[in-house]
Amino acid sequence: MRAWIVWGTGVLAYAVGVLHRTSFGVSGLDAADRFSAGPSLLSSFVVLQVVVYASMQIPAGVLLDRVGSRAMIVAGALIMATGQLGPRPHRIPARRRRGAGGGRGG
Repeated sequence: MRAWIVWGTGVLAYAVGVLHRTSFGVSGLDAADRFSAGPSLLSSFVVLQVVVYASMQIPAGVLLDRVGSRAMIVAGALIMATGQLGPRPHRIPARRRRGAGGGRGG
């Protein structure tokens, strides 16, 4: 049973990681408007993301062998969660439109 829990935790962490990597796809049109960027510039960000991901495979494997899977899963989850905690001023106008408040006049 313990092995299934560890395996399930790893699968869940992988799924969250994939969702974080592909989140740019849903915000592509907003990013194009906000930064006045064309499709070629936006696609270069996605390519850069894949290049960084691919280049980190060997170092991540070496670190996994050194510290173990449990420590890597916890560290990855904490790093991804930390990225969600920062201030997001660009979300305030969207929250106002939805009536969820946030910022002045919300």
